[in-house]
Amino acid sequence: MKYFDKSAQWIAADDGILVSWLFPINPAPFFRREFQFSGSSEPTECFICGLGYYELYVNGEKVDDRVLDPVPTQFDRRALVVRYDLTGRLNSGLNVIGVVLGNGWYNCHGADEWNFDKASWRDHPKFRLQLNRGNEVLLASDRQWKYSAGPIVYDELRCGETYDARLEQPGWNTAGFDDSAWRPVRVTHGPGGILDEQIQPPCRVLETLPPVSVHSPEPGVSVIDFGVNLTGWVRLSVSGKEGVKVTIRYGERLDSKGFLDVEHIRKCHREERFQQDEYICASDQPEQWEPRFTYHGFQYAEIRGEARLIRAEARFVGTDFPEIGDIYASDDHVNRLHSACRTGYRGNFTGIPTDCPHREKNGWTADAHLAAELGLSNYNAASAYLQWLDSIEDAQRPDGQLPGIVPSAGWGFNWGNGPAWDSVLFLLPEYIYDYTGNPAGIEKHYSAMRRYLDYCEERLQDGLITFGLGDWACYLPASKVPDALVLTGYHYSNLKRMVRFAHLLGREKDAVEFMRRSTAAAEAFRKAFRREDGSYGPGFAAGGFALYFGLVPEAETAITAARLAQEVKAHDYVPEYGIHGNKAIPRALAENGYAETAYRILARQDYPGFFNCIDRGATTLWGIWKGDTSLNHIMYGDVDAWLFRYPGGLSVSAGKISLKPVPLRELHSFSMSHRGCRCQWEREGKLVRYRIELPYPAELQLPDCEPLMLDAGEHQFLEPFRERQ
Repeated sequence: MKYFDKSAQWIAADDGILVSWLFPINPAPFFRREFQFSGSSEPTECFICGLGYYELYVNGEKVDDRVLDPVPTQFDRRALVVRYDLTGRLNSGLNVIGVVLGNGWYNCHGADEWNFDKASWRDHPKFRLQLNRGNEVLLASDRQWKYSAGPIVYDELRCGETYDARLEQPGWNTAGFDDSAWRPVRVTHGPGGILDEQIQPPCRVLETLPPVSVHSPEPGVSVIDFGVNLTGWVRLSVSGKEGVKVTIRYGERLDSKGFLDVEHIRKCHREERFQQDEYICASDQPEQWEPRFTYHGFQYAEIRGEARLIRAEARFVGTDFPEIGDIYASDDHVNRLHSACRTGYRGNFTGIPTDCPHREKNGWTADAHLAAELGLSNYNAASAYLQWLDSIEDAQRPDGQLPGIVPSAGWGFNWGNGPAWDSVLFLLPEYIYDYTGNPAGIEKHYSAMRRYLDYCEERLQDGLITFGLGDWACYLPASKVPDALVLTGYHYSNLKRMVRFAHLLGREKDAVEFMRRSTAAAEAFRKAFRREDGSYGPGFAAGGFALYFGLVPEAETAITAARLAQEVKAHDYVPEYGIHGNKAIPRALAENGYAETAYRILARQDYPGFFNCIDRGATTLWGIWKGDTSLNHIMYGDVDAWLFRYPGGLSVSAGKISLKPVPLRELHSFSMSHRGCRCQWEREGKLVRYRIELPYPAELQLPDCEPLMLDAGEHQFLEPFRERQ
């Protein structure tokens, strides 16, 4: 679709052209344009692409409650346009459109490990806008607009924002404002890619949290604990003299003296400033402020300055997904773990799925696919994954290679990728199809998947994949399985997915070819890793990976699963694997009759374990079990999807839901809801009572029973409790 005609041009502040990575950082530009409008009942729409972030105002009011818009992309390949319905929002007579631009991902000027400050697309903020009434263009971004610097004197995605309230220009976005001192805009070039409409939900302030506690380690310093690790910023109310600066620093932990400690999360940054906002007072009257073009990951805020702190509230920010699922268990550890998973997921989806909201904010592809089923179980997140898949293909090189982070400014191709990460290109389309029935991701990115598999084929060594990262963040490095085992397993499963996708799209010749290649991959895997006694190794979890990827011959599946369960018990249920094993091993066990064994891994209250982290105060998932690095990483998020799938019974395929609950002896009751379906069970002595609510017909399979097709409505069953292993 064409969103703009020739009258709508890219415009920017005329503050110089970016000719060096070291150019001065300009204040956020404010733009305005007055125009006449004759009242009309015809639909009125506004389209805007504002890079890096923008805010849109009509007659003095922000058009809606979106924040951090638009979603970041590979800007030189694609940028996103947001559509607004302004019908009834315009006055008869003189009107004003106002736009404020922030740097965002488009102009990351803080030096970091990932070289976003040297991105090929990087430039001063700019926008393109068109206002239509029916087929008539009422207003467009052109040379007639004016701009001025405003009170946002500094903004950077990871470093923070500085706001000087003395520079405010009241009424700047209303009719009749004197803009004689404002300057003409500069017409400039676009970012270089195509323009697509943003289809996913926007970021919003999801929740406002009051302080849990406040202490002062020294005069003039207030340290606030908001009680939960979250993503966003602080909304500040202060009273101070004109020119007094208030500094807000954000972090996850405190040092021994009660001051903020950010050393564990700032190590990837070369700038002195990190996760820091500043507010400069305009008068001695109470003033309220919150940043617009940055966000932070934090539980604590350290506030310094001579102004009197009236109030500070945490603003939890993330993509505003509708909630479609939930779980509740008789053990509160499960409920707190579920809450931590959801809080971490929401905080790590700010337009794109990220690994963490503080240290990096990067779209690590493995973190994303490992947490995707958590997201799709709890939230209607499919449209956001579809939007991000476009960026993944946009980042792909012509030979098929993918980076480990998306967006990427060129970092992540030579380290940080490989099939355990790159499989996001295959897994997200399949998850979207299975959870929603929508094949759009498969259809649109089929060719990109082919290119990637051809790239892998050229790099095979004795039939194995040996490039890329393997099972990351293993608890015990000595127990880590070989990288090639994990990488080849992902490669094999991607080939099998392509067989499924080819059948779905009617490409039968492709299906035959991918089946041939998958058979060769399976043979190479078994030759390399299957031992004479039928076990797999080396490494504690090797057999679990083989089961998870479907690489164990059917006749050997039962004995391989039994061997895996014995190994897990012998190792005291310690998760001696990394982030990929965290998904593979519990699922391999549960799928083969050892759900209790898998649950005991997840429910460990001794170190290391999820319940242990919860008992130590975790409100989001940690990056490593010790909790001495990031305290908000989503890469272990599949634990929540496991709870939906096995005790909750949620099973999805091609958009159809079926229920296969597995009652566990360590839980008295469990309840799962998803898209209007509800599956509950409760143990009553040696019996289990199941309560099923369905808005439409669905299949139910109780343990050791034949599947039943149930009609819409409420159903109850009383069955013997069968012990799992």
